[in-house]
Amino acid sequence: MVKDGVLPEKEIIGWRAADGEAFPTANTGEIVVFEPFFYRGFSVPTSRFFRGLLHFYKIELVHLNPNSVLHIAAFIHLCEAYLGIEPHFALFRYLFQVMTRQKSGPVVVGGASIQLRKLRTGKYIGLPSRDSLKGWHCRWFYVSNPNPALPAYIGRPPMLEVSWNSFPSDKEMKDVKLLLARLEAIKIVDQLSGVAVVRDFIERRIQPIKERHHPAFEDSGREDPTRESTSLWVPRALEARTSSLFQTDVSLKDIPMAKGYTLECPPNRVSTLAKIHLFVVFQPEVSWSFSLFRRVVLSSCLILHFLKRPRRSKWPVWRRLPKTQPSRPSFERGRGRRRRIRW
Repeated sequence: MVKDGVLPEKEIIGWRAADGEAFPTANTGEIVVFEPFFYRGFSVPTSRFFRGLLHFYKIELVHLNPNSVLHIAAFIHLCEAYLGIEPHFALFRYLFQVMTRQKSGPVVVGGASIQLRKLRTGKYIGLPSRDSLKGWHCRWFYVSNPNPALPAYIGRPPMLEVSWNSFPSDKEMKDVKLLLARLEAIKIVDQLSGVAVVRDFIERRIQPIKERHHPAFEDSGREDPTRESTSLWVPRALEARTSSLFQTDVSLKDIPMAKGYTLECPPNRVSTLAKIHLFVVFQPEVSWSFSLFRRVVLSSCLILHFLKRPRRSKWPVWRRLPKTQPSRPSFERGRGRRRRIRW
């Protein structure tokens, strides 16, 4: 894992192997982690969004499975590198829900699964993750839990909570609708898919769940401090790493790989808006309803702040009269026969 660039050195995060242990027994100040998590965008210390997500749903790290971690990492990178915003929790709640996997009884490891809601498939990017991940829970080890810390390992199965199936409020849905419209436009224009999003953060060597100095749309290249390694990918190795996370019938050659925002190519709502206009004009076969187009336009102007135009006075400044005026003008004699009026 250290050689693959997904796990930092032992001296940096203080990990230790679990040799000869049948059950996880973490010490004080340690958490139990699993090897497949790090290949899907997880690392420590974790981001504020990830910590808040676990706190809101009242679950632990061991309650998640590898596909749930991949969903979270892909959503974070989608918001940062393609929508140009910080991870939006209301949008996440609208798209995803927490499901229990306790079929034959209480399950501690992987007992809670984050899944896309049934009616949200067409509004989100497709993520054909692997269906069979046998033996993943047997590859665990321990990592130090620095501040801000994750919930401590207790070893109890997750309890069903009301928040698992909660929806955003009416006030939050206003922003959610704008972001969904913008995501729909990017899906149509750039043919964005979940495979392209995952491949993008793997190619950048970024762990989206990790706490970083800046989001992905401020990535400066190979020497960026948020990257786990500065080495370049061999094309075959990059394709092998990406394809190992998805179903076997997924062909990367047939999927358009849209590039995300970087520091050299920052999110620009004006250029995106113009691109959407050109797309609508030159591709009339795509049907756009007026409400969808209006939402796309509004979502493209999320970060534009128009200054209020100052209220113009009724009279120009050079015509403005003084506050006090004499009732009659006084005449003064000028040079020659000219006379001037003095108010």
